[in-house]
Amino acid sequence: DDLLRNIFVAGEISNFTRHFKTGHLYFTLKDGNSAIKCVMFAPQTKRLKFNPCDGSAVLVNGRVSLFERDSNCQIYVENITPNGAGAAKEALKKLYEKLNSEQLFDQVRKLPLPKYPDKAAVITSASGAAYHDIVSVWKRRWPLCELELVPAAVQGEQAVTQICSAINKLQNTDTDVILLARGGGSDEDLWIFNDEQLVRAVAACRIPVVSAVGHDIDYTLCDMAA
Repeated sequence: DDLLRNIFVAGEISNFTRHFKTGHLYFTLKDGNSAIKCVMFAPQTKRLKFNPCDGSAVLVNGRVSLFERDSNCQIYVENITPNGAGAAKEALKKLYEKLNSEQLFDQVRKLPLPKYPDKAAVITSASGAAYHDIVSVWKRRWPLCELELVPAAVQGEQAVTQICSAINKLQNTDTDVILLARGGGSDEDLWIFNDEQLVRAVAACRIPVVSAVGHDIDYTLCDMAA
């Protein structure tokens, strides 16, 4: 039905699941009276600019079809956006509470920083101002340290994937410390540093990670995990 191929439905997410192998999202969208099942496939999830979770008030866009195996009428979601100005912050709060309950931000997990590192890696955009600022300070303060640029997008659809890949690759090297850096920007520009996958990668890294994201007034979940 053409009328069901580009629909928008508002509601609250419940029964949220991210399939660990495929990356597909499965959830129920509900309001006070009704509920409908939803699925969002991995290629579409890469465009998300926030972390959906149980309790998030959202607006989904997609098509309605029948999943014949289970006889379920469900929404095949193309995009999800927070529904309302405070929805994104509410979703961030819920993600913080979830990760904090897992002790991801506890001080006992923190790795000591080397006082005189022999080798440091900087994960950031090769064309951004952040790297040039770091190089300037490095030349003045500790030029004996070998500095390696690991280029990665720090904004947009590919940023989380590229940064996580860089962190994972560096763990098999003799790097003493990793600097994750980008300049300032809007909340939307810096939102990828609140991504659950990226925050978990920073927390799990066996090499100390320094978060140098945004200006002093900017704060992300990556800062708390680093």
